[in-house]
Amino acid sequence: MSNNTIERRFIDAVNAYIASTNRRLRARGSSKAIPVVEYLASEEDDLLTRFSEYCFPNNTPYRHFFFLDEFKENNKYIAFGENINYNDIYLIDKVSGEVLDFSEEEEIQFKCANSFESFLEAFILLIKLETEINNGQEINDPIERLKEIIQVAGGEGYRGFYEFIFPIDIPELMN
Repeated sequence: MSNNTIERRFIDAVNAYIASTNRRLRARGSSKAIPVVEYLASEEDDLLTRFSEYCFPNNTPYRHFFFLDEFKENNKYIAFGENINYNDIYLIDKVSGEVLDFSEEEEIQFKCANSFESFLEAFILLIKLETEINNGQEINDPIERLKEIIQVAGGEGYRGFYEFIFPIDIPELMN
């Protein structure tokens, strides 16, 4: 799958979530609306650089993930996102390509995905699930949904992260 396809699917998922949120806001009588994310016209840069150019509204793309306004880089990592709920930073390891969740203390909290692309693919599924929840849809077999997200991220080595941020409490996971 091309990077452009992943990018468009990610933006489409974010915009569907925004549309769902806007419907809920209107239903509550609010005249405020969250603006949708516009596609970038250029396709010249690499995927990570392109995502740094998008303008995401507050509380998107996902409640546990926000892109940094400016990516930061050192000889080991590229910091591209954050979890403002926990003050964690999302990084790409320059050697392995893995996406990692680092704490304020600069310790690895979680391994998130085997690549930036698989991280985006996993978040596409999470954003779609969150949209279904917001729309009041019944969520069938959340354990299978979680397993699918973990596989898309790269496998069992990433389970802890997705169990932590999964939008549905699954009692079986707490054992």
